[in-house]
Amino acid sequence: MKAYDINHKDNAGIEWAVISRNGWASKEQKSSGRVDRRHCVKVTVVDTKKYNKTHHVQTVNSPAFFVEAPKGERSTGFLVTDGSAFWVVASSNFIDSWARMEGFWAIAEGQEAERQAQRERRAGKEAKVTATLYADKEALTDSIRKSTESLLGSTYSLKVYISPQIMWVDDTPTGVLNGEVTLSVGDYQRLLEKLYEAREANN
Repeated sequence: MKAYDINHKDNAGIEWAVISRNGWASKEQKSSGRVDRRHCVKVTVVDTKKYNKTHHVQTVNSPAFFVEAPKGERSTGFLVTDGSAFWVVASSNFIDSWARMEGFWAIAEGQEAERQAQRERRAGKEAKVTATLYADKEALTDSIRKSTESLLGSTYSLKVYISPQIMWVDDTPTGVLNGEVTLSVGDYQRLLEKLYEAREANN
């Protein structure tokens, strides 16, 4: 914010949202007022004087520690307090009145809560489909092995690759099993012989 706005008589005694000493916000976020609550702290301006900004990281329990900056000094800020400590904040780190920021945060946090609820609902749906999908994978793998064993006996070289995948259509997940089954050439020939024998027996 501009120093003029902070010092304006209509803003006397106002509670401000400023970037906290451990907070951070980009220049764009500051100018648009879109700074997360966790990066801000509520303060009031002690007076309309300008103070040397080199002390901005220091906090004390009395304003007497701070000295007004000499005229012409460019690195200045406003002396603020959160009710227990005092420190200097540059005008660029003033975001807006705390009351207006509360309104912005209430909307933003409500929207984030809804997004989080949607993520949780989506995760719950996906977890159910995933559990069913992996159960189907195990059942299919077991069925393939048993079917192969019924035709080739207990001695065979079989590899089963099944990859469960989840596909989303709108807000509904669907489980799909993709994969392949490989047999050695010898076992494949044996399998063909079994199938030919079965076909001949049925003719």
